[in-house]
Amino acid sequence: MYSLSKNSQKRFFSAAIVLGIITVLNPIWKIDLVLVALYLLVLGHVYLREKLILVFLALRPVLDIWRDVALITYQQTTINVNAALSLLAFAWGLWMLLPRISRLTKIPGLIWILALFVLMSVGVFVGVAPFTTVIESMKFVVIAVLFALAFFFEQEKKVSVSELLLAVAASAIIPLLFGVYQLFFGAGITTFGIRGRIYGTFAHPNVFAFFLLSLLMIHIEYAYIRIHDIWKKYQSEKHAITGLLVLLLLMTFTRGAWVGLLVFLLVIGALKYRKLLAWSVGIVVGFFVFIIPADALVRHYTDSSLQEFQIVQRLTARNEDADSISWRLALVEETIPIIAMRPLVGYGYGTFELVWGDNKNLIHLWDDSNEAHNDYLRFALELGILGLGVYGLFLLSLFVRAASEYRQSEEKALLSLHLVAWILAFAAMSLADNMLHHTPVMWLTAVWWGAMFGVLAQEKYDGGWNFLRK
Repeated sequence: MYSLSKNSQKRFFSAAIVLGIITVLNPIWKIDLVLVALYLLVLGHVYLREKLILVFLALRPVLDIWRDVALITYQQTTINVNAALSLLAFAWGLWMLLPRISRLTKIPGLIWILALFVLMSVGVFVGVAPFTTVIESMKFVVIAVLFALAFFFEQEKKVSVSELLLAVAASAIIPLLFGVYQLFFGAGITTFGIRGRIYGTFAHPNVFAFFLLSLLMIHIEYAYIRIHDIWKKYQSEKHAITGLLVLLLLMTFTRGAWVGLLVFLLVIGALKYRKLLAWSVGIVVGFFVFIIPADALVRHYTDSSLQEFQIVQRLTARNEDADSISWRLALVEETIPIIAMRPLVGYGYGTFELVWGDNKNLIHLWDDSNEAHNDYLRFALELGILGLGVYGLFLLSLFVRAASEYRQSEEKALLSLHLVAWILAFAAMSLADNMLHHTPVMWLTAVWWGAMFGVLAQEKYDGGWNFLRK
């Protein structure tokens, strides 16, 4: 926290009075909202400086409640409340990066981030929807900026791990409360024939699922891998939080997130914790070994089936009317010829939905979505083979950077292990979902990854054991 002189405090107080008068007299509430947001941004920067990134991180999941509130509409693009927050984060982020511009080369994967930005810029001029490409590219740039800032702030010890964890916890409170309400009061939504899918404060259960998975992976790190003293005192609470997150994750019915969790646990188990590996494999195998004969017995002696439980059906059956696996495979097969028409630089970043909608087979005419549900397929169409290759190299560079610390000190090895497992889980989930389109999840992922790489880059590394000790 930074203190202000009495003169500066008077200026901000005077500005607040003027702003209050303007908002009372001005009949256009959208202008009032923009002015208030700009005032709060300046005030937040003056008082918090680097720690303002924690406010952005905490606010983003909650603001998704107002995602349908439009501020500006141009052609088919709408600037909603979430987009406005992204623009504020972008402007502030660039301002904070300027004094650190000489050290940008230290950012993990920087060369590949810049290469992607160049390809996105090319897409503005040669793509099929330049304005859409500009908007979607801005979203990617904001994620990259947050990643870079988190790296620098943690490396410089401007933002502590404890503060970051508290911001993550704050960001989770409202979405979790919404999810619990939806679970116990049957307020979930129905998609692809699956009823009661909880979605928290987000637009879709998938976004909530990947958000929950991010929380769970962070919780696993500090509660089970790098165990802090606080969790030694509160064992029951630790397990209760784990159980709540797992329960909510299951009730999103998002198989991609379940697979991500399995990959995360398998990697950690294979590299360090053999018991965890054995438990993970045992639970999965045991479930299927038990459920198939059990379902056969229930069918034989009753008129019911265990398939009536949606969790069991989601894990063991493929609904012909809503088979997302077959749908994804068909999508890949039918998209390849479209990619082949512009194989080098693609159709412009963010245009998959438009291009697929104009070229899809008639059997997909009534599909609920024109999205790729596969980030690699999307990159291949939007940025061509070049874009796909560069994105793959970016993820690979992060993996190599994290893995390179695994043979160092024990504390660095544990953090490296967690990052490696998360990156591999993210890469796996990107095969079946639009991870980069889930902005609240990507903000959390970018800030956490950037911060942890920043911690690893510190010369004196304390392993995060000072968490909440102040």
